Amino acid sequence: MTNPTYYDHLDDAAIDESHLTPIVKMVLEDDNAAITSWNYQLLKGIGGGVGGNKVLLFEGEVDTQNGAKSWRVILKMLTAQSIDHPTGPHYWLREVEVYRSGFVNTLEGKLTVPHCYRIDQPADEVCWVWLQFVEETSEDRWTDAQFIQSARHLGQFNGHFLAQDKLPSYDWMSINWHGKNLDQVAPLVENFKTAMSNRLYQLGYPDDSHTFLLNQWEKRGNYLDMLEPLPETLCHYDAFRRNLLALPNETVAIDWTFVGAGPVGADVAAMLWVSFVFNNISAQQLDSLYEPMLNAYLQGLSDMDAEVDKKTVRLGYAASFVVRVLISAGYDTLLLLDESRHEHFEAIINMPIEAYMVKRAAAAQPIIQRIAKSVELL
Repeated sequence: MTNPTYYDHLDDAAIDESHLTPIVKMVLEDDNAAITSWNYQLLKGIGGGVGGNKVLLFEGEVDTQNGAKSWRVILKMLTAQSIDHPTGPHYWLREVEVYRSGFVNTLEGKLTVPHCYRIDQPADEVCWVWLQFVEETSEDRWTDAQFIQSARHLGQFNGHFLAQDKLPSYDWMSINWHGKNLDQVAPLVENFKTAMSNRLYQLGYPDDSHTFLLNQWEKRGNYLDMLEPLPETLCHYDAFRRNLLALPNETVAIDWTFVGAGPVGADVAAMLWVSFVFNNISAQQLDSLYEPMLNAYLQGLSDMDAEVDKKTVRLGYAASFVVRVLISAGYDTLLLLDESRHEHFEAIINMPIEAYMVKRAAAAQPIIQRIAKSVELL
């Protein structure tokens, strides 16, 4: 695996007014709009920037028949970084196909998607997706109530597809996302023995936490077997805080790179755990929000008349949670054993990696163990 690539500037030749003008006309729904000024900034904290992809906010002013107007638009620049099958977990064109297919326009409930103005392909293995700018009305650090509300909206999204006789089926949707990701991190898990002597690893996995983790890794097939027969829905698979925008009465979901069929409960598990991994909730919230988010998700399923009993959803939630922990643990070895990655990760989580391992990774271990043990009782 190669180091993630981040971009702090845009090649001046990459974008000019010839690219922007038709997009801005669509944004403002005004064929006579003429750009008078514009600039851009890289968005590092939301939905992109890793592995050659970058997300930029363009904004400026135009002259119109009714005077000056301001505008904003998002450009997501996708670059093929590896050869992945269209049904693989990280197919680079999946989000493009999501918008091309139009299936997101049929969603019901309060989980919504930004409008896509246009898709360009300026070069081989490069794709530009021009998206609606959605201005979030909340602070960067969500309240518990906002997590709970968005969990309900996520339940409505999953419930919409659970209530249907047949899921959408496209040859670019991910298949067996959990299992294929576990397979991908398996070589990294081989580094656990080396990692155990690493100072940072010892900070994050104190006492016998590493032994418990290895035992859970050996049981990974059991978790997948538990998830396989559960009711299947369409999963976003990456609907965590940084890919969700909270509006007063809806949640806007971005970055649909992982979307595909999956078990009920998987999306809300990812929402809780991955938000924790990226320092968007505390260890205390990881614990205190576990049940309220499940209950809100269940309410969202009920909103869409999806008939799934609570015990089944709880199993999908808990088992998916443990699988996501195992996937993260594999990547932890890659991070901790390669010091060249530390600065990049610290910029994402906005805290020193030593503090992260003590205050977050170590603090989460009792919670993870409790959830893993709860699966055995279901």
